[in-house]
Amino acid sequence: MMFALVYTNTTYLTNYGTSPTGAAVSRTLMLSLGIVVGAAMALAVVVSAISSDWFGRRSQLPLHRRRCELQPGRHPWWRDAAAGSGTTGSNLR
Repeated sequence: MMFALVYTNTTYLTNYGTSPTGAAVSRTLMLSLGIVVGAAMALAVVVSAISSDWFGRRSQLPLHRRRCELQPGRHPWWRDAAAGSGTTGSNLR
């Protein structure tokens, strides 16, 4: 979702926002917004990469976690890892 918002900001909003018939926002403000959004996106990518390394790739996907919890006979892999059974991820195949 974030990539879509950044793409929309850099293409459509830059042209529309600086157009006299559009929002007529100053070019400096649009550039500042683009820089802030770019920095926020870079920070979000770094934070998500670190959390993925720390907690595991699959635990970062809430839809996958929910699907795993609802399937009878299967249980989330992170409970196996916490118990020390060594079967991390094997019950998701």
